[in-house]
Amino acid sequence: MEKILLTILIACMTVGIFGGPILWKYGVPQKSESDQKIPKQESASTTEKNTEKKSTTEKESTNFSEIRVLISNNRLGSYSHNKIKITSAKPYYMKTGKKSVQKKAGEITILDFKRDKQGQTVTFSGAGKLQLLSVKRSYGNPSYRGTLEVRYGKSSMTVINQLLLEEYLYAVIPSEMPVSYGLEALKVQAVCARSFAIRQIQGNKFASYHANVDDSVASQVYNNTKETNESIQAALDTAGEVICYKDQVISAYFFSTSWGHTADSHDVWLQKGDSPLYLTGKLQNGSNEKLDLSTDEKVKKFLNQNIETYDSSFPWYRWSVTLPISKLAKSSIGSIRNVAVNKRGNSGVAKSLRITGSGGVKVVQGEYNIRQYLSPKGYKIKRKDGSTASADILPSGCFYLEQKGNNLKIYGGGYGHGVGMSQNGVKRQIELGKNYQQIIKYYYTGTKIEQISMSVNP
Repeated sequence: MEKILLTILIACMTVGIFGGPILWKYGVPQKSESDQKIPKQESASTTEKNTEKKSTTEKESTNFSEIRVLISNNRLGSYSHNKIKITSAKPYYMKTGKKSVQKKAGEITILDFKRDKQGQTVTFSGAGKLQLLSVKRSYGNPSYRGTLEVRYGKSSMTVINQLLLEEYLYAVIPSEMPVSYGLEALKVQAVCARSFAIRQIQGNKFASYHANVDDSVASQVYNNTKETNESIQAALDTAGEVICYKDQVISAYFFSTSWGHTADSHDVWLQKGDSPLYLTGKLQNGSNEKLDLSTDEKVKKFLNQNIETYDSSFPWYRWSVTLPISKLAKSSIGSIRNVAVNKRGNSGVAKSLRITGSGGVKVVQGEYNIRQYLSPKGYKIKRKDGSTASADILPSGCFYLEQKGNNLKIYGGGYGHGVGMSQNGVKRQIELGKNYQQIIKYYYTGTKIEQISMSVNP
């Protein structure tokens, strides 16, 4: 497939990257948090639209036509490969240094890690997709557009997939949002994912791996679900569209399901100053009303009210789980006697957890750390519709606690970090007749949709 080289003046340029989730398959979201399988968090992962243009003298020139993706082994987020098997349905090429060898269609190339090859790079390219037979994803052995670059390190190999940014979105969109949500919802995900990817490229988080992003919720989940006609169409229909605030591409965070209110980014991640306008929480009923949910009493009242919001029909909207207090990590504080949230953000997110034991006090700081500490792994979570599910970390940071004897009852709402766009909220808004541009502007207050030219191959 011939690639069109792109040189463009970009309409929006960032000056820094806001802190992101320390992820979740879920999330991370979310990376990557989506409510297929068990929702992904925040690639997430995780994924600011319709914009006025600045004059060209105020724009900086940057080429975002391609992206380099660090490919995980069978465990997303783990990058070491000891054996690599590559093939293609069409003839392909293997290049080592200046030497290039043509491989037949269907021929399997096997690379084993050898210490004496440290520093070497082997690049695979061809007219068709390249398949990694040594790696498994949700649909089997994944195939990749563009090139695959194998780099020999000190103790293992790494794999990098370089391809057009627009083609990257083909396999991000279905990995982050169920295709069954429809084309308009996938367009929302496409624009968020494109914006998020550009911020990740600028952030250089994976520079030590010679990559821009990875394929897990630490960036956005990529190619865990095979690209589809719908995901390709969503990327093509929104080609080059990014979300901007004051002429800067934003980190368009997204998650699976809100608790009826979204979260301020600074309630979730440690950041200086106030949350940016486009990442401030609000009631999820179409208004811009911002509630004060900063106390246990207010959170309890809100979670127990029968309030109709965009997310209220989804199973993860409300949930509960019972954990034996003895399950909680004791550290050096002895037998645990009391667990309490002693600080919340205005959006209801627990920011500090105080654990009192027979031998002292332990304080857990930060939304994600609290969700990990109160891990429900091994225990069933009861959801709003009566179904049960499992999760390695607490579904969200909006919850209240009730201690009953030797058990800790946790009542909460939502799935994911709660910052930015709710994927299930998108689904509901589309059912109510809104289009992708209206939905993006609703979730990311004060933003516009800018257009930048990108190379595309359907």
